[in-house]
Amino acid sequence: AKDEQIPVSYDVMGDSVRKGYYAPLANEIVLRAGLTEQEQAKVLLHELAHAKMHTVDKMKDKTPALHASGVVEYQAEMTAYLISSTFNLDTEDYSMRYLKSWTSKEAIEPAVYVQSLEEVKATTKSMIEQIVDRYNERQLEQENAVTLTDPHAFKHYIDTLYKHDDQAEIMVFLDEQMAVVDSTLIPPNVEQGGRLSFIVD
Repeated sequence: AKDEQIPVSYDVMGDSVRKGYYAPLANEIVLRAGLTEQEQAKVLLHELAHAKMHTVDKMKDKTPALHASGVVEYQAEMTAYLISSTFNLDTEDYSMRYLKSWTSKEAIEPAVYVQSLEEVKATTKSMIEQIVDRYNERQLEQENAVTLTDPHAFKHYIDTLYKHDDQAEIMVFLDEQMAVVDSTLIPPNVEQGGRLSFIVD
């Protein structure tokens, strides 16, 4: 949500049974306070799917049939279910009940659902790629904390980069580490002909 610049907040929501919602006009997501971590992840995926497919601008370009509440909720939950399944989040029972509750409320032609799935597939692919990219970035950030003072971690980091065949990243990392080493050296003394002076304790 942060990467998409979509604010996420929490609310008690009174006696409402809903666990969250996406507000298109404000382009923000609100989650029910008190949800478990797994519920938060699942509901956030559902609402982010809404934010991807059902913004005010995107809805303007869709046919009236795709504006039906049953179709909109079907798209968001199918997207959340597919992503959850990819990352082994067990939401099948909940998702099936949710989908059934919405698809049984309106008489919608099967062809409309089939049409809506094209957007679901594209959105699911995009969101999974974003999640994977963000995860890899965070892993790399953690690896970049390695310094030459920890030779075992340093070797592990270099080995990891070589496995991914990321030669450019290796050079950047080595340059950064050498800069740390260089900063600990005493600068040349001009009076001594530019040679390094040594300190002996």
